[in-house]
Amino acid sequence: GSTRTDRDGRYVFTDVKPGAITATALGSGLGGFGPSPRVDLFVEAGAAYEQDFVWDADVAQIRGRGVSESGAALAGVRVTAVSDVQEGRGRARFETSTADDGSYSVDVNAALAYEVKAGRHFIDRSRTNVAAGASDVDFVLPELGVVHVRVVDEATGEPIQVSSTDVSLNWRVTGREAYRWSYATLSHAGTTELHLPLGAVDLSLFANELGYAPVVLRGVRVTSAPTPVV
Repeated sequence: GSTRTDRDGRYVFTDVKPGAITATALGSGLGGFGPSPRVDLFVEAGAAYEQDFVWDADVAQIRGRGVSESGAALAGVRVTAVSDVQEGRGRARFETSTADDGSYSVDVNAALAYEVKAGRHFIDRSRTNVAAGASDVDFVLPELGVVHVRVVDEATGEPIQVSSTDVSLNWRVTGREAYRWSYATLSHAGTTELHLPLGAVDLSLFANELGYAPVVLRGVRVTSAPTPVV
């Protein structure tokens, strides 16, 4: 079986069958602190046990804030710190999210350097060669608007019945970068919602497997009010 630790690092296993077991602590990024600790136990019926897991590594924090271009604090921004390759173990990865005031603190292995990324709705910013223990590792993310997309048949005006594997919907800031996959899933009614930077964007839609020619919309204006696109 498996379980997860809470915010205080505590965990509970219930209804464990009596007998010999091996318990191992795993988790995203935790391998960056060294080999995953494990312990062999013999469980007796009706007994209770307490077992801690300790990683043998020095721990440091990387701290900073996530804010919008207007300076407003951004809560819930996903922050990841990925190390250079470790000999024999690949890369270490640690994650956290910003608090209501936009701040974050992520525990990392003190012996490594990191690329730190912060993003929301798959739009991110990154900083490289960040040392463990660094503070003021701040990120300014673009202001976002909501674009409502509806895909219809040109001849009939009816929604196209699609799945996410049938359609590729991409976007880019007009004239500034390559297209990015939107990671959007179209509903069976042909609708989806994109969170995109304010300003002009280009949208491209590919539904070749359904027999439709590619469609490119240039200079779609994204504002703070919802933007409908058909």
